[in-house]
Amino acid sequence: MDASGLISYVMRQGVHGDKETIAKWVLMLIRMAREGLPENIAEYQNYFQQDVQTLLGDEDLNYWTKNEQKLMLAIDAMVKEKKIEIIDPFQEFRLANHKEWVFYGKDKDIFFTASDLQAQPLQFIRSRVKNFCEMHRLSEATTDEIIISVTEAAENAIKYSNRYVWVFHHEIQGSEYKIRAINSVKDIDLQDEIQRGKFSEDVSLMRGVLVMSRLLDKLDLERDTQKKRVEFYGIKKIA
Repeated sequence: MDASGLISYVMRQGVHGDKETIAKWVLMLIRMAREGLPENIAEYQNYFQQDVQTLLGDEDLNYWTKNEQKLMLAIDAMVKEKKIEIIDPFQEFRLANHKEWVFYGKDKDIFFTASDLQAQPLQFIRSRVKNFCEMHRLSEATTDEIIISVTEAAENAIKYSNRYVWVFHHEIQGSEYKIRAINSVKDIDLQDEIQRGKFSEDVSLMRGVLVMSRLLDKLDLERDTQKKRVEFYGIKKIA
């Protein structure tokens, strides 16, 4: 793809951010395609193959790392063409035609992001979740609480993940918004980690569970030692 094609691909993910952040997302997604999906979340391979690997697997990460400026110039060109809109309050960029978002008109959205904070995955997640919630006309207060909860879950998935790619699944079922985040972890002795002070028994592995418990109606955390992964589940009533 050329620079415009890569920017269009990222913007169709239903995200928004500044030019530098969007360029980082291009690099993040290309690297994800090259790294591949961890075997312990292989049930999402079809989604990953269709949404990331097939489209970006042949892209040259080194080239685009050295040419981020071309990506940012492509954003400027798409603004002039009115393909990208600028949204307040932070003058961020978003695809103008919301019907082109990959989740438009859907109740379920599954996507992948990175465990590298330098790639700005938290903003990728927050903006995508915000646009998903707004598309479904959730109240501003409910959307804000969902975004706070999602951010806490994502921060911990990133903190404890030992693989580059992890999966985020959210959906609306009836009167409930549901979150599922799955990340890989190394084989550790949890009790030993607790004793060494890395984890607190009160939060059962994930920092921020107390915050999420106040905002969500249900949450659960499951550590699968056989698959070497951690799954976070959360439910919030929206009606």
